[in-house]
Amino acid sequence: MTMKHIKFKTDRFNTHSRKYDSIHLNRYPKDTIPLWVADMDIEVDERILNGLHEYLDEKILGYNLETPEYTQAITNYLKRRHDCMVDPSWILTTPNVVSSINACLLALTQPNDAILILEPVYMPFFKSVEATGRQVVFSSLVHHPSGYEMNFEDIEHKIQEFNVKMVIFCSPHNPVGRVWRENELKRFVEIMNQNNVMIISDEIHMDFIFKGHKHIPLINFDEHVIMLMSASKTFNLASAHVSQIIVKSSSIRKKIMNLYHQLGLFHSVELGIRATTIAYQECDDYIDELCDVIETNVNLVKQCFENSCVSVVKMEGTYLMWLDVRACGIATPRLHRGLIKEAQVWLHDGSIFGPTGEGYLRLNCATSPHLLLEACERIKTWIKEHAHESKSSV
Repeated sequence: MTMKHIKFKTDRFNTHSRKYDSIHLNRYPKDTIPLWVADMDIEVDERILNGLHEYLDEKILGYNLETPEYTQAITNYLKRRHDCMVDPSWILTTPNVVSSINACLLALTQPNDAILILEPVYMPFFKSVEATGRQVVFSSLVHHPSGYEMNFEDIEHKIQEFNVKMVIFCSPHNPVGRVWRENELKRFVEIMNQNNVMIISDEIHMDFIFKGHKHIPLINFDEHVIMLMSASKTFNLASAHVSQIIVKSSSIRKKIMNLYHQLGLFHSVELGIRATTIAYQECDDYIDELCDVIETNVNLVKQCFENSCVSVVKMEGTYLMWLDVRACGIATPRLHRGLIKEAQVWLHDGSIFGPTGEGYLRLNCATSPHLLLEACERIKTWIKEHAHESKSSV
């Protein structure tokens, strides 16, 4: 594959990288391959870097203003890439999506309110609910051979049983890789509307969509949906600390803004503002190339684990692969520990994503094909040597 914009970078030790330098901090073997946290081993696009160099050349890092150019870049991108129409006035800038989730919980619900979470899912969803003194209500996604589906009957039952006030939704879904279909999204929104449940929709992975699939922003079906997004995943800008909450209702926007002002978080990071603006104005071709690279890497992992006890759950989007290792006969704590300490591959233990994550692993495939294949061979070899160990060895 000829790559014009995507450049891999895996020599990241001693760069303050959480992904790499945590290996030393955790005293894991120094040759450990880190495929855990959602951080790509891909350099930031040159156009973004050039824009940031121009900003630094101004030699002043003073207080900044959010410009119309920034909000218009976001709205134009949503319309162009996702057929999504939002007004620039709906956009609130926040430090990151997790803070946005917490802000919505604190500003829009009350202590002990029931919050619905569809699991397995990105763990800060339910950790944020717990941390803010709300009640977590789980509805488990159903794992079919064709992939995961929502259990609409269970969702309705849980809403009514616990008097659910809010749902935190993930689209595309991390970690199971689903890109939700239009009919699924419509039914989901209908259920929430019928039961007066507020929807918070985290769509940070919306650009990682594989061929034959399309991301449909949930706000397209109901303008009361609160949409969370950021360029941080697509363009590898996590440390720029800029994300967005998109809210049509001025009264709800005011409640969220008031909370951030109470915390003194009313200044955005200019590096992040400029990076986001350039990314959404100029870098569509980077997104297209990136999706091809990720889908190629996904196929490499699938091929590596063919004829093994590791089953790769069908992926339609994101760069976070969900591996079903239940057939390997190794207790998950032993498996996770053994892969790190002995195979020297660091993945996420699926159990941290919710009750039904036990027996799964999450693998970040956004790295060089060479490193990815090395990691997969290590995993396959170690599991083959230890498959069906007694669970008493934990």
